[in-house]
Amino acid sequence: MDIYQIVRERIEYATFVPRLTSDIERADLRRRDGSAYSVIKNPHGDNGAGRYLRIEPEDKALLELMDGQRTIQDILIEALQRSGVFALDRLARLTSALSVNGFFGEETPRVYQRLAIERAQRDPLTRAALLLKRLIVWDIARWNNADSVVAAIYRSGGWLAFTPVGAVVIGAICIAGVALWVGEVGSARHALATIDGSFLLGLLALILLQVLSISVHEAGHALAIRHFGRRVRRLGLAMYYLFPCVYVDSSDMAMSSRKARIVVSLAGPIGGMLVGALCAFIAANDGGVVGGIAFKAASLFFFQFALNLVPILELDGYYILTDLLDTPMLRQRSIAFARSAVMRKLRKRERWTPTEIGLAIYGVLAIVTSLLMIAFALSLWESRMQVAATELLASGLVGALILGLLIVVFIGPLVIALALRIVGWIRGVARSRAARTQRARQAALQDRARALMKVPFFAGLSPAAYMAIASHLVDEHADAGSAVVTIGEPGDRFYLVRSGALEALDGDGAVLSAIQPGQGFGELALLDRRPRGATV
Repeated sequence: MDIYQIVRERIEYATFVPRLTSDIERADLRRRDGSAYSVIKNPHGDNGAGRYLRIEPEDKALLELMDGQRTIQDILIEALQRSGVFALDRLARLTSALSVNGFFGEETPRVYQRLAIERAQRDPLTRAALLLKRLIVWDIARWNNADSVVAAIYRSGGWLAFTPVGAVVIGAICIAGVALWVGEVGSARHALATIDGSFLLGLLALILLQVLSISVHEAGHALAIRHFGRRVRRLGLAMYYLFPCVYVDSSDMAMSSRKARIVVSLAGPIGGMLVGALCAFIAANDGGVVGGIAFKAASLFFFQFALNLVPILELDGYYILTDLLDTPMLRQRSIAFARSAVMRKLRKRERWTPTEIGLAIYGVLAIVTSLLMIAFALSLWESRMQVAATELLASGLVGALILGLLIVVFIGPLVIALALRIVGWIRGVARSRAARTQRARQAALQDRARALMKVPFFAGLSPAAYMAIASHLVDEHADAGSAVVTIGEPGDRFYLVRSGALEALDGDGAVLSAIQPGQGFGELALLDRRPRGATV
């Protein structure tokens, strides 16, 4: 088979025979309202990490016809005989999605995504954000389907956390730990921001504890994924704020029920809270440096627990909310709605549906919360860094370099994030205004095209031709009693009357005819290049 024959077979869609790759998994699930859907997994996709695709029952029926023997034409005919629906558009979308995600044996190169990334990187702010992101999170190593490590930890005792007794014990420890931590906060025995009076040491300790909290959090997710019999799609080791930590990819939970996904989302914060409670026990029984560090750890873990469950931020609480409501992409949809549709609906006083009210409230809260979080983080770091900066600068050149690195890594991303949001809103407003201007211009063109359709001279033209001519029309105002054209002068344009009344006069000033709105004049002078035959 030569290359040209292969190209012909790929291009000829009707004769294409879809052959699904082996070992495809399928999970048949139900939404909150009881309606059915399925998720299919290509375990060979993305270099063995797996690719996932969510399909509807109609897609599932078409998928079952892809036996490697039927052509697209055969599948269409068979589906038509079974359901009475000619599903060409649906089949085209399905085969395209399957092809992109490698379900036919090879993944289509993501050319358009790469072009979009290249285009985005032309923006200096975007390039700066990507550079700073590499400083914050730097991948050291990744393992696809890292089940062996997670399974070993799970078998070694991790499974106990998912038993009824284990859940009760964890809950009791967490409650007791919070109570002890509240007592320590009230006693003011331990400082949160310093170690032996040093803000710099306190800052470094909080950074290390933050890395530890992330690793514990991710371990909770990993054990829950293993508990429900799914695979940790990817386990990674990364440098996070210049310190090592682990992370897990929980995409494989797409093959599980909503309840299982909610438990996996909760497992991370609860795992962190459990460790925080244990640290609170240490802080309550040790008044020295160890107890002080344990107090800082407990404070950080409890703060992370509360922060992760805030559903406005795109953290675990958000994913729990989307699973409870069964509304994927809630944040993206609501922010887009808040940016574009809210002002339009308010301005036009349109009626609101319950869904639109929910999207508007969530979108506005998400935007405001993001701004407040950035402002809070900047102010917090500014207040803490002033004292730490004094200590670092006093230690000489090395301290100054460390201070610069801390500012770039910790403050830089916040400043860039704030700048990106402000620029994004400015661009969004500009795009909205441009869209309104374009809609107004299009409406004016359509109005002019409808007027042109009434002119006998233009009868028989296509709608596109009317629009093309309308785009060349220019508004011109004439005062009452003034001459628009004069008899004998050369004709250089055709006139279409929008409003008012005009009269055509001969050389002696006698009225030849009246010209009303919607009528035109001056075309003859353009066609035969003769001087104007009347004064208007």
